[in-house]
Amino acid sequence: MEVTEGQLLHELEHLAGKLKERAPEDFERLRAVGRPELHPSFVVVPGAVASWIVPEPAMLTGGEAMQEVLPGLFQWRIVWPGVWSLESWWLRTEAGSVLIDPVEWSALQPIAEAADVRAIVLTVGWHERSARLFAARTGAPVYLPAEDVCMVEDLDRWEPYGDGDELPCGLRAVGVPGLTRGEQALLSPRHGGLLFVGDALGTTAKWAPDGIPLGGHPNGHPRPWETLSHLLDLDFEAILPGHGDAIVGGARETLREMMDERRSTSTGPPRVTWFPSVNRYHSHRE
Repeated sequence: MEVTEGQLLHELEHLAGKLKERAPEDFERLRAVGRPELHPSFVVVPGAVASWIVPEPAMLTGGEAMQEVLPGLFQWRIVWPGVWSLESWWLRTEAGSVLIDPVEWSALQPIAEAADVRAIVLTVGWHERSARLFAARTGAPVYLPAEDVCMVEDLDRWEPYGDGDELPCGLRAVGVPGLTRGEQALLSPRHGGLLFVGDALGTTAKWAPDGIPLGGHPNGHPRPWETLSHLLDLDFEAILPGHGDAIVGGARETLREMMDERRSTSTGPPRVTWFPSVNRYHSHRE
């Protein structure tokens, strides 16, 4: 019987929570074991939490409701009809939570109720979205790639960051310049490694046409094996793109296969199609 990676982690976290409350000694034994050996009747396959645990997101006018992809990792989506989807992520940890590339939508009350947002992190200058609104709502600072600050249109305060920087809640920045000078992927150690990628990689049709599971941005990374191979040096099990469905379980291998097979959405050189000339790097100090 097949069980998804997301469902397995969900069940383990649920069990740990019950044991911690009702049987602390058993909880400590579970912690010592880590990930118990699975019964041979089950086969783990890539995938998110089962739909019978998290109800299928209801399609609203222009978007989808928040869903839990992995324990403590939530996603909501706004759809541009006929274009592509915009993904927003909420990662909860013991040290608080972070919002990644958030866009305003309905049914986000759980974020307000949690009252634990420590940072709003933008992966790329294009993804300013509703950052200022969430900053005002939560009181959390906005982190923006330093080389992309000239793209800001609405923010008046931010903290610049770049490749190798450590961010709140255990995130580490990994530079993926191409579409812009400053784009950053974000690596979290949770669940065997979570890799958030705003624009460099995607799973929706513009990035991954003809049924391929993953692709590089056709402008910024048309030959991703040349510009994104350093991502294979990281440890991760899931890719959480800014556009398209998550790849949960075996994501690093999916990326490796895409590069080994030289899958591409374009044959042209990497190029930036638009970039403002006004540099507002110091405006976060105003």
